[in-house]
Amino acid sequence: MPDTIVLNADLHGFGDACITAVIAENSQGRPVRLIHRATGEMRVFLEMLGQEVVDRDPEQCADTFLPYHTHEVQLERGEIPRVLSRARALGIDLSDLTPETIRMPTVTVGEEATIWAKRVCDEMRAFGHAKAVALWPQTCYQSREWPTGHWHDLAWGLRSHGIGSRFFLGTNEERWHNTPGFVFGMGWEKWAAMMLEADLNVAISSGPASLAAIARASTIVLEGPTKPTIWWHAPQIETMQVGTDRVSCVGCHFGSPFRSACDFGCFALAALTPDLVLSRVIQRLDVRGIERVQLHHWTTRNVGALRLPVA
Repeated sequence: MPDTIVLNADLHGFGDACITAVIAENSQGRPVRLIHRATGEMRVFLEMLGQEVVDRDPEQCADTFLPYHTHEVQLERGEIPRVLSRARALGIDLSDLTPETIRMPTVTVGEEATIWAKRVCDEMRAFGHAKAVALWPQTCYQSREWPTGHWHDLAWGLRSHGIGSRFFLGTNEERWHNTPGFVFGMGWEKWAAMMLEADLNVAISSGPASLAAIARASTIVLEGPTKPTIWWHAPQIETMQVGTDRVSCVGCHFGSPFRSACDFGCFALAALTPDLVLSRVIQRLDVRGIERVQLHHWTTRNVGALRLPVA
């Protein structure tokens, strides 16, 4: 019988859960097997990925933070693919795998979620090139955010080129209201269905991007603090990132230390301009030949803040 590691998935985010789900899937039949302990939304999420989830005292469970930080961040500096590095840190050898032979968890999406995703995408495809682009801007870490203004410019740029898009959000935030459209709080199953139905997804390094990788959804990931090696297990993921000739601290999570300014946004992500991403999306969708529509906007922020002096 193989040794079994029970991982306490509640200690980490959904992106980490996607990575450990891939490790667990490929640990089957090996000397060391990985399964999960989780509660609440995390348990539902892992079960959607077909993972074995057990009840276990957290004190009897393993954690990935220390081995991950020691191996992947400090020693390997992101040079080894994340799946292989984190597996090795847990005592699981997956070094014989390649992106072509690695086995992905099966994402289970119900009929209701599939119908919902198709309806939403059909609404996005209702004009122009009949293409639907799903935008995933949120993350728990501000240092991984693509600037909000960049997202707005991309979304309206897509619309002006006859391409439908919407933002898909975990929580409702006012900063996404002045956009071509947004949806929030629908849950991971519908998010997975949306990723699969959309013609293209654009995300930052986050839980949604990690789920899109497992689902083999067509996706562009905008990178700044991390490195493309974290997507080694998902060849369909395309990354966009400026070079160190533009910003010296690109990939800082595995190299240069954070600065205090990073808490308010990533210089490397800010240097990745909306026009570059828009051009790549248009190329990926293979659309051309539609006359660009000029759109005009009045700001919706601080409306009425300016007051004329009373005579």
